[in-house]
Amino acid sequence: MIRSDIFSSIALGISVISLGFSAYFGLRDRAQICTSCKYYPLSEYGPAYMKVSIVNAGRRPIVLRRFCKSDKREHWVCENIGDDTKGYQLGEHEGYELKLTENDLFDTVPEEGDLMEIDDLWFENFLGKRYPIKNARENLRQYYRYIGNLNRQLNNPTSGGR
Repeated sequence: MIRSDIFSSIALGISVISLGFSAYFGLRDRAQICTSCKYYPLSEYGPAYMKVSIVNAGRRPIVLRRFCKSDKREHWVCENIGDDTKGYQLGEHEGYELKLTENDLFDTVPEEGDLMEIDDLWFENFLGKRYPIKNARENLRQYYRYIGNLNRQLNNPTSGGR
């Protein structure tokens, strides 16, 4: 009787360990998306810009469909990535980068034709799942501060040599 209890306990332990390994590898075996955004100020190497990137840190490929921008009024505009019908596939440990300049940060609302000041950024896959871009809002604010300072300098040039 004691022997059968030991064997059933060992079998139960092995089953629980097997279930744990299956769950661990099942969760690991999926797409894991990492996004980032970095602002680069004006320098001797070129004008100010923002670099937006997305990386698939997981094991399964993912297909990106669009890069989207929205403003504070909840208007949004999206641009297709890659082929219109196929999108852009990110395999295991592959990435995609965009360089955004001043012209990319202002867009028009399709229905109204109003100018929209971009407030948030994200990527979207074919199922409509959004991947928000980490630190996008903070970097956009830095970029707009730079644009505001640049406009003030252009509108109020300092008089030299008086």
